[in-house]
Amino acid sequence: LAYSAVERIDDDLIIEGAPKPETPPGKDKKPKPGNDQPPQTLPWGVDRIDADFIWALSTGAGVKVAIMDTGIDTNHPDLKANVKGGVNTINPRKNYKDDNGHGTHVAGTVAALDNEIGVVGVAPQANLYGVKVLDKKGNGWLSDIIEGLDWCINNDIQVINMSFGSTSGNLSFEEAIYKVYLAGITQVA
Repeated sequence: LAYSAVERIDDDLIIEGAPKPETPPGKDKKPKPGNDQPPQTLPWGVDRIDADFIWALSTGAGVKVAIMDTGIDTNHPDLKANVKGGVNTINPRKNYKDDNGHGTHVAGTVAALDNEIGVVGVAPQANLYGVKVLDKKGNGWLSDIIEGLDWCINNDIQVINMSFGSTSGNLSFEEAIYKVYLAGITQVA
């Protein structure tokens, strides 16, 4: 039995998020008295790529960055000013708030504010969009990833961060990634 509207049928792969890094020894600074937030530090990765040397020219202001992950904590003091929207492709009736922590961690690496608390991100004035494609355990389905990529294209996202992986790939995923590439979106994975 053949249907002309069906191009192919691919497996809906299980996708696993990357584990959230632990705080390196000696990096867990104590908050100042009367302040519940730790003093700002430059994370080793941001320092490693010398992002702070380019901030005189650009801090990412106006750049739309999608964090395709477990969501983003929209009330996080280091992120809330930069979070501009998002989507939950796992359950569109729910919001894109992070129920795992990994997406918030990644969002901080990308665009934590330069505000004297916590950490500062690579692009501290970038606009963040939470694209919740992974559940509270950090797992998801390829179909939700592809839906998230389409959302990014349709919402004029300029950069997509994807910190997840799978043990195999398929043609549908390859085509989705290529479609994002053709839309001129930078993909970081």
